[in-house]
Amino acid sequence: MCAVRALTEGDPAATWVAEIEGQEISGAVLKMGTLTNEFGQTRYVDLWTGGTGRVRVKAFAESLRHAIDGAAPQIGDRLTVRFDRMHTIDRGPQKGRPYKMFSATVQRGH
Repeated sequence: MCAVRALTEGDPAATWVAEIEGQEISGAVLKMGTLTNEFGQTRYVDLWTGGTGRVRVKAFAESLRHAIDGAAPQIGDRLTVRFDRMHTIDRGPQKGRPYKMFSATVQRGH
């Protein structure tokens, strides 16, 4: 029981930050929730990446939130999140601003 508690309690030491197109992270979903910060509410997913590895994926980016919501992970599922590419907004007041495009897939747990 102590191993499970160690993986699910508190905040993980690592947060996944996608910097290179094609970069991805994959792991079993341990915990999901919402953080309150200077940007308001931000959803997150904690993934078990093996051994004692636990990584938090914070969905600051709208495209990341949509990708994770579309995959609809549940505790125990294997979630893979991928930074697909940079994109540029092509209209509206944010026109010309770059942003990251993400995708997510899920393999249902048992």
